[in-house]
Amino acid sequence: MRIEIIKANYNNPQHQSEIPLLLNEYANDPMGGGAPLSEHVQKNLVYALSQQPNALTFIAYANGTPA
Repeated sequence: MRIEIIKANYNNPQHQSEIPLLLNEYANDPMGGGAPLSEHVQKNLVYALSQQPNALTFIAYANGTPA
């Protein structure tokens, strides 16, 4: 298995779709509260992160798939 971890770029369309996807997967898990993120949060999350000077996001890929 190939694992790659990269710093997300909030202006990258691929990262813009993967960040809310991954966080929504976590939110749906019992550890994340067991409920999906609202549509509003999913649509505005990356923009809100991009406005925070201290925000830092990493995406892990397992065999090229965000994990």
